Amino acid sequence: MPDTGNKCKTVVIIGDGMADRPIPALGCLTPLEAAETPNMDSLARIANVGLTKNVPDGMEPGSDVAIMSIMGYDPAVFYNGRGPIEAASIGVSLEPDETVFRCNLITMTSDILDDYSGGHIESEHAAVLMSALESELGGDGIKFFPGVSFRNLLALKGDFSKTRTMPPHDHIGDKWARYLPSGPGSDILIELIEKSRPILENHPVNVGRAAGKHAKANAIWPWSGGRLPAMPAYSDKYGISGAVVSAVDLVQGLGIIAGLEIIKVPGATGMVDTNYEGKVAAAIDALGRKDFVLIHIEGTDEAAHIGD
Repeated sequence: MPDTGNKCKTVVIIGDGMADRPIPALGCLTPLEAAETPNMDSLARIANVGLTKNVPDGMEPGSDVAIMSIMGYDPAVFYNGRGPIEAASIGVSLEPDETVFRCNLITMTSDILDDYSGGHIESEHAAVLMSALESELGGDGIKFFPGVSFRNLLALKGDFSKTRTMPPHDHIGDKWARYLPSGPGSDILIELIEKSRPILENHPVNVGRAAGKHAKANAIWPWSGGRLPAMPAYSDKYGISGAVVSAVDLVQGLGIIAGLEIIKVPGATGMVDTNYEGKVAAAIDALGRKDFVLIHIEGTDEAAHIGD
């Protein structure tokens, strides 16, 4: 650790989706209970340990709500959807009358939602597919933006605050028609989902993926739309400086909106194969100039979504 004098330094490590459920093969322990965690155990012995409730009553338990809460912003006050947070990370500028949704590239087989991530499609392939959607379906208040892997964006003109959408990772193996958007404005989203299917199904990118035994990213799934939250800067709210180490647009976006430094680490993928050592080194370096660093680990979340 760097020499920080008498000033306290803080590291917040978020392992997304770590809790999981009891597994019979592990003696009905959760994966976290069964794991060997000597470093976490040693930290716990010398730390202040407690419990926090990071999802307010009545709100959907997701990374967006929980991490905003962990960062010290009340989601009941500031949360306005995942889409606008990720838009801040990607650098998408929104008009006052626009709503932006997370727009997953997913895999559908007949009537089943097979994969929420299009086989964890590579970012360069996803960008080509999003460009095709923008060319074919964009305009008249409809915009498609590429992000990282399956995590892309759809911006629409209008108020969709009462439109109900479902996260695709919660419904793998189910009939997708059961979880289509509902409520005011849902007809526009459903029409775009349907129109995306023939464009993506036979696109050269997906033809190549199928030939290589990879899942096709053959439909879109918009969800968690909203408008940019009016969060005060972290330095104004708490009087301290900070940085964020994450490969995920959601967490980077929260950091950008909060006025924190965003540190991008080569080889940080947001998957299990991420560059853990590089993220730790970047955090230690940042502690030399910041009061706190938030390190986000997404691989646990991705493993949980696919039941691994």
